[in-house]
Amino acid sequence: MGDLLIERLGRGQAEDLLTHPFHQWAVGRLVELVRELRQCGSPEDAYHFQQRLIDLLLQVEQDRAAVSRARKMLRKKPGKTPNGAPELRSGLDSLDPYSWDLESTPFS
Repeated sequence: MGDLLIERLGRGQAEDLLTHPFHQWAVGRLVELVRELRQCGSPEDAYHFQQRLIDLLLQVEQDRAAVSRARKMLRKKPGKTPNGAPELRSGLDSLDPYSWDLESTPFS
């Protein structure tokens, strides 16, 4: 097995990862970002693009931190969805640790 995440996952897990709504969003967003970057025609355009990119990165990191907190709290107190936990994008069972693992996997 290699070092790539997809190679370390089992068949069902890899499918779960590739069909996860965040993964699907990220692929589409990446295409949009490349298109936006190519349309930058001036330093001002590039600056505004960079600001949007920084805002996007900040939001993704905040979401990642919230998922990480929820995963840790669920492991400490199994069977109870942590207070303030974000909604799972996958729609899977919020009491199942695998659901939270999958939610964080797209970021790994």
